[in-house]
Amino acid sequence: MSRTLVVVGAGPGLGMGVARAFGRQGFRVGLIARTQSRLNALVTDLADLNIEAAAFTADIRDRDSLTAALDVARDALGPVDVLQYSPSPSGPITNAVQTTVESMTAQFELHMLGAVTAVGRVLPDMRARGSGTLLLTTGVSSTIPAPFLANVGPPCPAWATGHTRCTPNSAPKASTRPR
Repeated sequence: MSRTLVVVGAGPGLGMGVARAFGRQGFRVGLIARTQSRLNALVTDLADLNIEAAAFTADIRDRDSLTAALDVARDALGPVDVLQYSPSPSGPITNAVQTTVESMTAQFELHMLGAVTAVGRVLPDMRARGSGTLLLTTGVSSTIPAPFLANVGPPCPAWATGHTRCTPNSAPKASTRPR
């Protein structure tokens, strides 16, 4: 039986690299992002590699949209065995002097609340099945201070720290290594 990978925040870089790697191992691939035309091109690229893939549009900052896309992906491809969450920063990206509550909130919604929403939607099914993997990937600014990404870096380790602290209660065999 084929397994399913869903990439939230799918794009031509990291998301497609993960999709290709898992697809080559026989996984069906679901790609979630905002732009249908870009998703269609990514699905075509995967199909050219004989990887079964489907596209689902959602704005990660719209929690209802993201939840609906995850549900449609599950219905189309089967239970999510691996969730990979790796959106690229979007919205205002600011240095330390330019950072405002608004610019920080935009990244927090994307990196933290989007991840919480996605994990919250797939984790109960994974726990019920007794298996599943969460791959929450972020950029280097989450571990190495990058002054030109002052509003992007902080939300990423906040998620990793919170997830690490609750992992023992959320999945019997979970392992996290924030980087």
